[in-house]
Amino acid sequence: METNDERLSLVNIKGGALLEAVDIRLNEIVENLKDPNTTDDKRELTIKIAIKPDPERQFAQVVSSCSCKLAPDKSISTHAAISMSGGKPALFEIKRQEPSIFDASNVTPMGRRNTND
Repeated sequence: METNDERLSLVNIKGGALLEAVDIRLNEIVENLKDPNTTDDKRELTIKIAIKPDPERQFAQVVSSCSCKLAPDKSISTHAAISMSGGKPALFEIKRQEPSIFDASNVTPMGRRNTND
């Protein structure tokens, strides 16, 4: 078994594979942060490194992982009426009509101004 002369660190674990995993998870978090359909909950990045020595304490197994917890999608809510359809109970979405800011019956169309008056 060959050993490396370079001390083990976050930067060189498995040739930089851990740092690459961190970059990937950070990109996932950034995409999740930018998604307007997600909640404003916090996002988390977790790096785990487990080190287990052999019985003679000459070698150690180093297992690392990187994971992230993203914010969930926002809930989508609506209202529905319960009725019957084809003899069976069914739900029908209630579509709310947005009120108009103008009363169309009280609007007078603008015409051309008569410049001969």
